Amino acid sequence: MGERRGSKLRGALEALGKVYGKEGARNPGDAPLDHVVYGIIAGRSPQRSARAAFARLQKGFVDWNELRVAETREIVEHLGGIAERAELHARAELLRRTLQALFDARDTVRIVFEDPTDEEEVVRALRTVPGLSPGLVTSMLARARPDPPIRLDAGISRVAQRLGVIPRTGGEAKQEAALAAAAGPGEARVLLHFLLGEHAEAVCVPNRPSCEECVCLESCDYGRRRGAEG
Repeated sequence: MGERRGSKLRGALEALGKVYGKEGARNPGDAPLDHVVYGIIAGRSPQRSARAAFARLQKGFVDWNELRVAETREIVEHLGGIAERAELHARAELLRRTLQALFDARDTVRIVFEDPTDEEEVVRALRTVPGLSPGLVTSMLARARPDPPIRLDAGISRVAQRLGVIPRTGGEAKQEAALAAAAGPGEARVLLHFLLGEHAEAVCVPNRPSCEECVCLESCDYGRRRGAEG
C-alpha cells in the first residue's frame, strides 16, 4: 500500500509541476521569515510578479523589522502591480500586522527553528493575526524548511484523499504519517505543500471540482469514480 501511494504521489506531483511550475515551492529568500513575507504578499498573483515585488521590498527596506514599522502606503509602493490597489493595501497591512504580532510575542521578528518549541511559538503568534488563515500559516512554514514536516490543511488533505494517497479515516495524525511515508525525504515534501495546495484552490475545490480538466484524472480514485457515476 505504501509503495502504491508513493508512486501515485510522485506521478501527481510530476503532472502538477507541469501545470503550476516547481519554483513556487521554493520561495525567494533564505531565512524562514522570508517565506512568511513572500507568502503574504504573493497571494494568487503570478509568481514572476510576486518575486519581483519581494525583491523590491528587500531593496527598499534595511530588513523586515524596518518594514514592520513602515506605513502601509510605503509598503504598497513597493508591491507594484501584483494586484488591484485595494488588494495591495490589504496585503501590505496584513504583512505589517504579521510582523508586529511576531515582535509583540517574541521581541523579534526573526524566526529560527533550533528546537521544537520554536515553531510552536511562531505558530501561536501567527494565529493571533486577523486575516492570516491557518492554511496560509501551514503552507508558509512548511516551505521554510529544506526537509519540512508534513502538515495537512483542508486543501492538501482533500486532494491527497481524492488521489488515494492518504486514508479517508483514522484521524489527522494517521493521514500525515501516510503522506510522509508516500513523500519520503527531500524534494517531494517541499513540492507537495505547494502543488497540492495550488491544485486544491484552482481545480480540486470542495464542491463541483473540475475533474474533467484535471491532469491527475487517470490516476485519481475520486475523479474516476465521479466520472463513472456521472
